[in-house]
Amino acid sequence: MEQTILSILKQDYPNLEYIIIDGGSKDQSIPIIERYATRLSFWVSEPDNGQSHAINKGFQKATGDIIGWINSDDLLLPNTLNTIAKLFIDHNPAWITGDCIEINEHSVETGRYTTELPNTLYDWLNLFARGFSYSIIQPATFWTREALDNVGLLNEKWHYSFDHEFFFRLFKHYGSPLYINQPLAAFRIHSQSKTSTSAKIFKKENKAIAAHHISALSLNQQLKLRLIKLLK
Repeated sequence: MEQTILSILKQDYPNLEYIIIDGGSKDQSIPIIERYATRLSFWVSEPDNGQSHAINKGFQKATGDIIGWINSDDLLLPNTLNTIAKLFIDHNPAWITGDCIEINEHSVETGRYTTELPNTLYDWLNLFARGFSYSIIQPATFWTREALDNVGLLNEKWHYSFDHEFFFRLFKHYGSPLYINQPLAAFRIHSQSKTSTSAKIFKKENKAIAAHHISALSLNQQLKLRLIKLLK
């Protein structure tokens, strides 16, 4: 967690509003947060109804024009906030995404995620129906306050693919994000992370998200998608 906090505070971004929502941790999280409390806009440690609920609490506290979130395992790479702020000013997109490096529990780089963007709503839901999602990486993705207000908060029904369901709604409303071909964040993979331990649950939830949003497609596309689900 301390590495995550420092990766934000060392951005040297002049208009930072940094909010930490902790789910009532019983480990060393609270002393770490308290160490940096004077540099935070708000923090709280209390039980919640899951990760998506906790993130929504942060969204509801946020007042900035540009919003993103980062989990306590992950890092922002140096100068990311200044980079994306300039892109929002220069190009006025609704949302921005970039690439991401993969790191292990020792913060050693082990790979790189390259963003893959869909062309249509059908492409996205077709992939969801097969149990997968596009490579839009959450810690390297940012959006405007207006976009959040228009598409709504995270759907707390989802506990694993809530970020990709949210990105689907951004895509549905605004189309593809502005893509920057450089790593903006580091995504940590380790033996206890959700990504490592819950592949089957992610797949099941992605299929459920496809069913939830299928009405966004034409009747012909809906039929094709239902056939895909029956065949899988």
